[in-house]
Amino acid sequence: MISTYTRQIGSCYIIALALAMFASISSGQLPIHQLHTVTPLGSQRGQSLQITVGGPDMVDVRELIFSDPNLKAQLVPGAADPLTELSQPQWGNFNLTIPAEQPPGVYEVWAVGRYGVSNPRRFVIESLPTIPEAGTNTTLASAQAIAKPQALYGKCDPAVIDYYKIDLTEGETITIECWAKAVDSRLAPMITIQNGIGRDLVVQRGSETRDPRLQFTAPAAGSYYLTVRDFLLDGGGNSFYWLRVQPGIGIDEFTPSAAASATSIDWKTFGYLSKPGTAPSRNEISSGNAAVPENASTWWKHPRLPFLKPAQATVPTFEVLAADGTAHHIAWSPPGTKIYADVAGSTQVKEPTPIELPAEITGRLPAQAQDLYFKFNAEKGAKLFVDVGASRLGDNSDPIVAVGRIIDAEQPISWFATLDDPANREASRRAEYDLLSDDPIGEIAIPETGSYVIRLRNQYRSLAGMQPKYRLGIRAANPDFQIFAAVKQLKRGGDQQTPLSSLNLVRGSSLPVHVLIQRRDGFSGTIDVKVEQLPTGVTASPLIIPGGRSDGWLLLNAAADATPGLASLSIVGQSVDNNPQLTRQATPLVVAWDSPDRNNTPAVFRVSSQLLLAVTEEPLRVSLTAASEKPVNEQGRIIAAPGEELKINFQVKRDGGFAGEVKAKQQGLPDPWGAPEITLAPDATQTTWTVKIPAENSAGVYNFYFRGDLAIPFQVNPQQIPFLTQSKEKLVQKQQMAQQEKDAATAAGNQEQITAADGKLTEINNRITQIDKQIEEANKGNAVQNKDIALWTNSFVLEVKAPTP
Repeated sequence: MISTYTRQIGSCYIIALALAMFASISSGQLPIHQLHTVTPLGSQRGQSLQITVGGPDMVDVRELIFSDPNLKAQLVPGAADPLTELSQPQWGNFNLTIPAEQPPGVYEVWAVGRYGVSNPRRFVIESLPTIPEAGTNTTLASAQAIAKPQALYGKCDPAVIDYYKIDLTEGETITIECWAKAVDSRLAPMITIQNGIGRDLVVQRGSETRDPRLQFTAPAAGSYYLTVRDFLLDGGGNSFYWLRVQPGIGIDEFTPSAAASATSIDWKTFGYLSKPGTAPSRNEISSGNAAVPENASTWWKHPRLPFLKPAQATVPTFEVLAADGTAHHIAWSPPGTKIYADVAGSTQVKEPTPIELPAEITGRLPAQAQDLYFKFNAEKGAKLFVDVGASRLGDNSDPIVAVGRIIDAEQPISWFATLDDPANREASRRAEYDLLSDDPIGEIAIPETGSYVIRLRNQYRSLAGMQPKYRLGIRAANPDFQIFAAVKQLKRGGDQQTPLSSLNLVRGSSLPVHVLIQRRDGFSGTIDVKVEQLPTGVTASPLIIPGGRSDGWLLLNAAADATPGLASLSIVGQSVDNNPQLTRQATPLVVAWDSPDRNNTPAVFRVSSQLLLAVTEEPLRVSLTAASEKPVNEQGRIIAAPGEELKINFQVKRDGGFAGEVKAKQQGLPDPWGAPEITLAPDATQTTWTVKIPAENSAGVYNFYFRGDLAIPFQVNPQQIPFLTQSKEKLVQKQQMAQQEKDAATAAGNQEQITAADGKLTEINNRITQIDKQIEEANKGNAVQNKDIALWTNSFVLEVKAPTP
């Protein structure tokens, strides 16, 4: 468990990394605190509330960590039992007072308990008056009345529709938002406005990346009914939602939607008012100005984090806060880019919109089955990168681009290049953390000096009425990369399992973090990955990701005397071959919702605001020490020659009742090298693994480690029984004292004292019976059982090169 914290969350100091240890310990993960629900889901700022967290394996949850350190929750203390005089905190229950000046938005929260830190969940800080769902509003007749403005949190039960009553005057307009994806809900929400007889007047349904929002203008004075349901009427305990009902027009548009580096912008927000029989009118809502940063912002670190799928985080943006506190993310472009923000774009191939390169164009794709055309001039031999952001902006779209040369005014355009989905798109769809999308990105070579046309088409042409956003960049190559840190739980199970996970490191053990690389504009250099802000006693094995690879495993290693506590890690990738060197900070990726089988229930992945690591005091059950017979150099590498043998020595230590066989297999070296897995029988403590490095075509840098699966004996919460046993011992003492009082009263013939003593004994005996049942249930729940875990070692960096003559 975590008891004494050395907290480094949000700290700015950096601990220098130790050189990679050539011997370290491996370990498997213990249970993960799986945070499913935070109740209530949020509150209005300036309010005090009690929060309860729920989910599997939430043992002794004693602290909440928010993405904004100004939010500090206190564990609810337990009242002393009048009989035993013992007390326990109300684990998993917290008091929180939200500062009145707290900026509104959707924050993140983590729960900390016996096994470390949980996965993050969302928590809403609201500016509007906030109420809970009544729970009885399941029919039109029992609709819950809500005011304007109003925020409300609720939950959709299976096969149930929630009803809310809103009174409006003739011509009055309201804007309604229903947050589900934004608050980590399983709900697939659909919201409607109905009249008094239950007829739908307006219907909006959420998508995979967007929550529904509708605007309604009352045709007549009266009562109208807002309904919330799961689209498939599934619902359940994890199908919660957050409603916002506001009078007036909501923000539909933020301009400009793109800006160049190191400039400034004057921005405006607009809303569109639609009334029956009239065209929508565009109304300015707010305005302001903002400075554009020199580099794309690490906006994912902002505490008011929007819902972002991993691929969405590959679009460079910066954040602007509107006057109402809402965050808007604007397309960021490098210096020298010509910005064409929010252009209509020509739909006529013979009259394309002229642009100058390098260009950044933003706008909306036509609602009809039409294409957009842009014209530019280019020199022969020029190589241009075309980058379309559309599906990555969160809308339903599948863009495709074509490039053609204008021969002359009379002849048709000679189309010579087409860009569609990335080449490995189908494989990436099945990946857990999909960094690709349906957006085309690629290079085109200009065959002749002249004028060219680029055609942008949405292949979802059947979505009538939809006008998804797009971002079209045309530029010279600017090789670069982005780095991501994906939190994964490695344990035995089918490949289709996606469990919730978090970074919890047992002292004396190791823990892997999956590092993903998104290469851009042909970047193919080697990347050196390091960790900053490591807690005391924790080091990181070196990780080199060579050109041609897009991922690697970073191993965190905790010494046996590492200080228990929490730290917010910073993982950084640095290019090795570039001049100047490129340095990029990793974006954390987490599982928002798990899946026992992704073929039937898709898992949900998103960006997180920080990468939390917990070092716990839980004891090791098994450890495996791996040491290279060849020493490592100052760069943390094992240097070997083609044709040489590489030997790794292992030693196993079994604790906590584990006495089984241990197996592990190397991960990271090419398969043809063919070394078998290692096996340590129950009576074996050490072994040696040997691989013959091929004499031909083996030069290069390789990261490898050893991975295995095994079952260990485990008790979920053995500390629960001592408290119950202590409570029974106190009760037995009270029982003996009450019996002595009764004996004395009987000897004295004092009937009043005898009756009082009998009452005490009855109360105590009933409590002892109750405690005995609790101890019995605790013993059953804490019976030793086998837990399947993953086992891994520290990683090694092997550099194979011919000896220097």
